[in-house]
Amino acid sequence: MTKASEQAPLNLSVYLTVLLKRSHYVVLVGFIVGALSYLLARTLPVQYSANATLLIEAQANKAVSIKDAYDFDTNKKEYYLTQFELLKSRALAEKVIDKLDLKHSPAFLAPSYPEGIVLIVNKAKALKSQLLTFFGLEEPSYSSTTNEPESDNQDLVKQLQSNLTISPIRKTQLVVISYQASTPQLAADIVNTLGQAYIESSLDVQTKVTQQAYFWLSDKVAELNSAVTLSETKLADFLESEKLVDSSGIDSLLNAELTRLTEQLAEVRNRRIAAASIDQLLKVNKNVSVDQLSTIPAISNHPQVRDIRVSQLETEKYVSELSKRYGPKHDKLIQAKAQLQALNQKAKQIISTLAQGIENELNSTKQQEITLKRELENKKSEFQEFTKKRARYQALTEELASNRKLYNLFLTRQKETSATQGLTAAVARFVDYAIAPKLPSGPNKKKWVAVFSIIGMFCAAICFFTRDLFYSHFRHAGDVQQHLEVNPIGLVPKVPPKSLQLTNWSTTISGFNQQPQFNEAVKDLRTALILTPEEQQKRILITSSFSGEGKTSLSISLALSMSKLKKVLLIDADLRNPNIGKAFGLKPSQPGLSNLIVMDINLDELIINHTESGLALIPAGLVTHNPQEFLASPRFGLLLKKLEQRYDHIIIDSSPIGPVSDSLLIGQHVNSALFVIKTNSTPVMKVHQALSRLTQHKIPVSGVVLNQILKKQRQYNVGYGYGYDYQTGQA
Repeated sequence: MTKASEQAPLNLSVYLTVLLKRSHYVVLVGFIVGALSYLLARTLPVQYSANATLLIEAQANKAVSIKDAYDFDTNKKEYYLTQFELLKSRALAEKVIDKLDLKHSPAFLAPSYPEGIVLIVNKAKALKSQLLTFFGLEEPSYSSTTNEPESDNQDLVKQLQSNLTISPIRKTQLVVISYQASTPQLAADIVNTLGQAYIESSLDVQTKVTQQAYFWLSDKVAELNSAVTLSETKLADFLESEKLVDSSGIDSLLNAELTRLTEQLAEVRNRRIAAASIDQLLKVNKNVSVDQLSTIPAISNHPQVRDIRVSQLETEKYVSELSKRYGPKHDKLIQAKAQLQALNQKAKQIISTLAQGIENELNSTKQQEITLKRELENKKSEFQEFTKKRARYQALTEELASNRKLYNLFLTRQKETSATQGLTAAVARFVDYAIAPKLPSGPNKKKWVAVFSIIGMFCAAICFFTRDLFYSHFRHAGDVQQHLEVNPIGLVPKVPPKSLQLTNWSTTISGFNQQPQFNEAVKDLRTALILTPEEQQKRILITSSFSGEGKTSLSISLALSMSKLKKVLLIDADLRNPNIGKAFGLKPSQPGLSNLIVMDINLDELIINHTESGLALIPAGLVTHNPQEFLASPRFGLLLKKLEQRYDHIIIDSSPIGPVSDSLLIGQHVNSALFVIKTNSTPVMKVHQALSRLTQHKIPVSGVVLNQILKKQRQYNVGYGYGYDYQTGQA
């Protein structure tokens, strides 16, 4: 079981094996489809294919190009893709139909399919119309999206387009036009006519575009000429009204005036600040003597004061020398003192005059500063007004220049268009014209047979593969061997639901004894378990993927059967949905496994002995909301070891593995597990997942039991060792 449980949920090799087993059916389907396709190919009319090669020009050769006005870049990939689609257009197809008068061409109007197929298609269309009329429905009508009347050639256009092939040659400007027709000449004529119609159509488009461009440019030139005249008039009126020639001279003059006034104002402000500081000193020291005033740096540094001070010092020095030499009444000494006194008096006058002059200078500089500020503000206002005029002048000038530029550009385009009206260059030319083919191109009968045979075989293989892929349930023992690569350890037939009701133990035993086929299947399972290694027989866990697979019924039946041979204990470990106590008619409040784990209860008080069969039973007990905590308790493992000393076999019915993990906890204390699979119910993928979980948690699986096998499916069990007819008791 380890190998099977570790496999991926989807084993493609199994399905490939199924396909190989049905390979003769696949080959037969391919042969039948190939034969039918050969018969159909023989009824198809012979077709001839003609080819022509066109060279799509990258750029038209023109003396003067006006592509900027109405064309797009021909070097782009989209340009060639557009040309290829134009070759398939309905308009070109209608031109070919009109030029070759295909409306009345028997070769063109001949059906491409056998008359029988055409008749069947027409009958189907008529039946569709009758059904729509019967149910009061209307067939959808498709109106033309243009204002032109609907084309009478619609069916002919579709027929022509269906047989037309446009094949561009990679990394070149060449394109191959192919057409398949019932006659060689018709195929060549249609290809050549289509290519010529495409070239003529491109020339017509160029001519129309050139004419439209010329008329549009003429109107635009006249409009722009009026705009230039209007701009010139606006500019002239503005210069005249403002009495301006241009703004350059006035702009420089105003800038010079503003600079001069700013410099003068700065000079006067500096003088005023200097005079104000000296005047402030004089006012603070107005009661000080002249000698003390002369010590003020702002006054003592005056040139006249410095000169008089030098004279005073020299005279004082001279008087001092004379005082040492002569007496106080000497004439020279008297004259020297008189001269010194005169210098002192003159110094006082100079300082007084200087103080008065500083005050006058302060008043003068203040007045000059006020005057210069007023004049500067006036000049600023004048400059701002001129700035507005200059902005208006520049706007009018730029408008005139822009209109002149546009006028000159469109005038040039108009002249170019006029010069190229009579000059058109084709966007394509023939490299090879189509010629009438000598040999037919189809139908290729061998290709038809090969392709349809392969398609038939592929579809048959897909059908077989899909059937086995989506019908992913176990139907018989062969499916178990195929998907799990093991033979089932037991096959239990399905019995009437009322035969094994889980209502009370007496009816269970009665139903068990009254179903011989079920009884024999359980005995076979018992025998298989007894033949397993002895170390795997002591504690046996019975589980499944989901509830409702017959796990509990099988646990009871197997325990009753084994109790006839040995001492057996049946434990209901499904603490979430217990049913064993109900089957034996026990009350829901009957103490059981959960009470034994949680409470300190005597074990002998919980074990119920079934006197008729000798089976010992421990029910689940009270239903709990956290059964995993009880099952993970060390007391549960100790309980099983203690019970193992009393009984030969302990069968444990547990919760299914799919929804919960209770069985994985119980599996840590058992010797082996028995996995139950319900026929036609349990998905293969879910079984793989459940067995993988058991293997992942190192729980040994002794085997799987395929439960509730239908009577019609028992024949598939022959060859797997389960060919016993339970109805008659004969092998």
